Amino acid sequence: MLADSTLIKNTDQCVMCGLCLPHCPTYRVSRNEGESPRGRISLIKAYAQGELDAGSAIQTHLQSCTACMQCEQVCPAEVAYQSILDSGRQLYRPRLSLKTRSLQSLGLFLLTKKRGHRWFKVLQAAASVAAKTRLFSSFEMLQFATVLQQQKTEPQLPQEMQSSQKVTIFSGCSADLLDRKTFNSTLKIVAALGYQPHTPQQHLCCSALAQHSGFPELATSQRRNAHEYLHAHDVISFASGCGRQLENDGINNTARHYDIHDWLQQDNKLTRLQFKPLNKKVLLHTPCSLQSKQADAMEQVLRNIPAVTVQKFNDDLHCCGAGGMQILTPQASNQALLQSKIAAIKELQPDVIVTANVGCSLQLQKGLLQANTQIPVLHTVSLLAEHLREP
Repeated sequence: MLADSTLIKNTDQCVMCGLCLPHCPTYRVSRNEGESPRGRISLIKAYAQGELDAGSAIQTHLQSCTACMQCEQVCPAEVAYQSILDSGRQLYRPRLSLKTRSLQSLGLFLLTKKRGHRWFKVLQAAASVAAKTRLFSSFEMLQFATVLQQQKTEPQLPQEMQSSQKVTIFSGCSADLLDRKTFNSTLKIVAALGYQPHTPQQHLCCSALAQHSGFPELATSQRRNAHEYLHAHDVISFASGCGRQLENDGINNTARHYDIHDWLQQDNKLTRLQFKPLNKKVLLHTPCSLQSKQADAMEQVLRNIPAVTVQKFNDDLHCCGAGGMQILTPQASNQALLQSKIAAIKELQPDVIVTANVGCSLQLQKGLLQANTQIPVLHTVSLLAEHLREP
């Protein structure tokens, strides 16, 4: 956590011009100043200076931010909003409700720890029972686990290849729990292109969940472990949240990070492969954690599938409301963002939804489950792998 004086200094950079307001998803769906970047900065500053009592209002506003960072991109004063938010959450965390603290701690343990993965299987079993009871609607973690019951594909490493061109795949701490299909699909596409995919044997985490939830010591430890391994390896990530964290941290001067879409677009790699036509409507959800260039690459990668019809959301909101741990402890603004996405999905009636962030994928699956709507939600590379013509 930043020292209080540094935190106050950072908050003073904000001149309250309001240019960020039209770009903040939680403000746009709530029209509440406390749900805006400058509103949250004001709350954090007042609380840090002892001018504001702890209450449910500040908790709601700090927890609802999805850290989309649209505000940082448009801020003329270059206010370090992410750093302010992370420090504010750490400062306020002891005053969160017991339920919120418990869900956050449990979520971090289950998703980022190897031992937690074993306990996660127990939670999945409990979710199948809770789904049939009223407990399902009141305990978000169980609802979250119910969505994850779909993620049962075991990791499948391709057969050993003769290629000397190795590519390190950073799957993050929880791909084997949350996104096994994408992990397998990435390995398949990389191998089909003639590269030898390599995955770290040790349990590595990009630290994003811990950092943005007010656990800086855990985040520092996870970041150090990841960097010690990755500093000598060029690495590809398929989860956009992990990718943004790795790029923001800067792995090392001797290594480079590539988002999977950027890497596939380099040197027109996908022209080496052939894909079966897909005469379906594919709705593209570009996560907030993808830069505009990477979002363009995501769409171009998708268009390598013949006959595909690419749709885009017409609600003019980039964010689905997930934002890391928000899927476990959603606030009203997060729910409103999700409902906006579900309403747009019902209007567009796509056959498939494609995204590049595991949090977005789970959030959309949760919303579709609540709306009794069955539409598959896949990563871009998973759709590519499904329609790859075998040599």
